[in-house]
Amino acid sequence: MAVAVLVALVLPWVPVVSLLARPLVWLSTLAHEGGHGIAAVLVGGTFTKLQIFPDASGVATNSFDAAVAFKRGIVSLGGLLGPAVSALVLLWMGVSARLSRVALVVAGLVCFAFVVAVTDGFATVIALGWGAVFVALGVLTSSSTARLAVLVLAVELWASVYSRADYLFVGEAKTGAGVMPSDVAQIAIALGGHHLVWGVAIAVVSLLLFVVGVAGFMLGDRLIVGVRRRRLERKAARARRTAAAR
Repeated sequence: MAVAVLVALVLPWVPVVSLLARPLVWLSTLAHEGGHGIAAVLVGGTFTKLQIFPDASGVATNSFDAAVAFKRGIVSLGGLLGPAVSALVLLWMGVSARLSRVALVVAGLVCFAFVVAVTDGFATVIALGWGAVFVALGVLTSSSTARLAVLVLAVELWASVYSRADYLFVGEAKTGAGVMPSDVAQIAIALGGHHLVWGVAIAVVSLLLFVVGVAGFMLGDRLIVGVRRRRLERKAARARRTAAAR
């Protein structure tokens, strides 16, 4: 976990390394826009297009019953909370090497599904590249590397909410497709309240989701270690009994 935090949160601030970490920023955009699209599907709509621009901005184009305020709010929330929810799931999956491998392969397949279904232009390159990386990490690497990759991915997705926190507190979003109302502004329009209040609420909920994820990872890891220890103790006890009988 400590190495994952170092890789995801500290290294991107190192001048030269930050350039190498740019694909991680594009990945967080992919997760954000994908969250909007998946939320649209969950409220009965369709996810029609996903765009990512080199400046790390993005746009998700969805089709759903926009006349229903609740649905508009859910779709906007999907992009903001999607990365934090994904981080929670990944942290829980990181308790074992086997689950970590499954998580990486599933993440890769989701990226490939985006390529086939909704990506456009530069987004296709990002989704295809990360899909290949995730599948390779899940299938070809060692157990410890697979677990580390899952934890780095989880921390990176969660941290993207705060590393680009200015977006949570503005009324307009400037993207490669032009200027449009930000997600928090869309939520405020659909569900009421002020966009700044929604920004604070989303930041707090994202933090709580990460705390739950880390707690689940720590407890799950200790549980697995305990089970393995008891299994080894029983095996050693049987060996001693066998030796004594001889």
